[in-house]
Amino acid sequence: MKAYREAMGYSQQELAQLLNCHWRTVADWELKGTIPNFEKVVLLAKVFKISLKTLANDFGLDTVGIPDDSNSQPSNELTASKC
Repeated sequence: MKAYREAMGYSQQELAQLLNCHWRTVADWELKGTIPNFEKVVLLAKVFKISLKTLANDFGLDTVGIPDDSNSQPSNELTASKC
């Protein structure tokens, strides 16, 4: 994540302000490998202009079997009430 932040020209503090969190939280994501909550992950993907899958890979999560956005089809089988 640090590489994306630096490529966009943001300091930890600037990114934290965009995400409405403390700069130490951003530092924890980068240095300790903690994973942000989903809302923050979505915001990070938007800020960095990358897919959620790419960001998940950057956090070291296994994304094998998860389709790319371009291949995704909406499913009528899974609804919020089934979760």
